[in-house]
Amino acid sequence: MTRPSVIVGRIAHTFIGYLAAVIASVFATLAAMFLAAAVESGASSMAGALGELGNSVVAGLMITFPFALPGFLVALVLSLLLRWRRWPSFTLAGGLDALLALFLLNGFGGQPLGMLNAGLTLACVIGGFAGGLVYWQVTGRVSASWREPA
Repeated sequence: MTRPSVIVGRIAHTFIGYLAAVIASVFATLAAMFLAAAVESGASSMAGALGELGNSVVAGLMITFPFALPGFLVALVLSLLLRWRRWPSFTLAGGLDALLALFLLNGFGGQPLGMLNAGLTLACVIGGFAGGLVYWQVTGRVSASWREPA
């Protein structure tokens, strides 16, 4: 039987991993979006976009944290049951979580679920991959060993 202090520590470690994943996901998504804008419109539009970076980060964090949480919890349960230890599983789960979060966000906003912007979707999936990889770096590598033998 696991002591309560160990359980609290594991929950805290998982929460820190999720926070790190959300932060990495937002920054990777914004980097992909800014890069696409610079390629499409030239470097002059990049300066204007960078002026809004602070607002974009805050908005991205406020949106990503709650909307990515359901998919993260599913991936967390799967990672524990299947004892994921390698980065590809977590990275792929992060990308899939980004898609789920976009569908949830679209549905929450009252828009038809099939009306996702392709550019935003691609940027968010890239961010999801980054978030999944960062989660693995922070927490995922050791979380498979947390499950007690049956």
